[in-house]
Amino acid sequence: MVAKTQALNHIHGQKVRTLMKSIHQLQDQVATMKAQDKEHRRSALIQNLRKQQRDQELVLDVLKDTLKTKVGDFHDSLDAVNEFILKKTLGGPKRFRPKTREELELEFVDLDQKYKRAMASLKRAKSETQQPPQEAPRHISQSHDAPDVGAMQRELEALRVLVAAKDNNLQTQATDIQALKTRMEDLLLYATHTFPL
Repeated sequence: MVAKTQALNHIHGQKVRTLMKSIHQLQDQVATMKAQDKEHRRSALIQNLRKQQRDQELVLDVLKDTLKTKVGDFHDSLDAVNEFILKKTLGGPKRFRPKTREELELEFVDLDQKYKRAMASLKRAKSETQQPPQEAPRHISQSHDAPDVGAMQRELEALRVLVAAKDNNLQTQATDIQALKTRMEDLLLYATHTFPL
């Protein structure tokens, strides 16, 4: 009888272990399915927010264009419309707030103009340094040429330093522009999350 009881206990223990293992597997599957469902809902929400953002931007662009063309005060200038919007939205007490889309657009236009000026200046400096030196008049004495060559070499070195500085400035401005673009995208995403339609 004792052997029979031990055999039954052993069989019962095996069944319990099998059932517990099955329960753990099912719990893992349920957790995986919940995570997938949560991820699916999250991506659907993100897609919905992006669609809402595109719709809002379209409405905003249409309103800006309408203001620009229909209201004579703006003289068909998008910058003037952006300034007007900034003036209207910044009323009230001063408080911390992220930059608006219009402020970012104005900063971007300003940085873009600086970038273009820097590029033009860099091209001019490069073209000046790459021009072949003009021949000195032959009637100047040999002793008089030596100081001119030294001065020209110093000037050439100064121009190279200037080109390197402008190159560095250009890289910095390009990095700033990219950072502003990224910040603008982040702010637009933040705005769509914070102020849904």
